[in-house]
Amino acid sequence: MDLCSNGLMNSKARLMVPAVTLLVPVAIALAKRKTSTVVGVLCGVALFGSWFGAYSITAWGYAI
Repeated sequence: MDLCSNGLMNSKARLMVPAVTLLVPVAIALAKRKTSTVVGVLCGVALFGSWFGAYSITAWGYAI
């Protein structure tokens, strides 16, 4: 719903909250991996989250 919307929605981030429950199996799978794999995945997620946050603030006028 969030990715395919063509109108202005002020609370797009709120629509992504249910996706967190889909990440529980990923967290369980990462718990069984080596530490270097976990660190790599978490660094990638942190970089993507930082980029998306910066993009949201600069590109969406109603993000704040």
